[in-house]
Amino acid sequence: MLTAIGAAHDEGVVHRDIKPGNVMLVRDGKTLLTDFGIAVHHTDTALTATGLVVGSA
Repeated sequence: MLTAIGAAHDEGVVHRDIKPGNVMLVRDGKTLLTDFGIAVHHTDTALTATGLVVGSA
C-alpha cells in the first residue's frame, strides 16, 4: 500500500478515497490500490470547492 501511495504522490497524484473497499489483495501476495476516480493531481483544483462533498462518507 505504501509503495502504491508513494508512487502516486511521486507523480503529484493524491488518491483522496483510500479505504478497505479500494484495496485488493492478490494471490501472489501483492496489494493493489484501486479506484482513482476522485484522485487529483497537485496542480488540479477543479474537484475541490467550499461545501462540496466528494468520495465516500
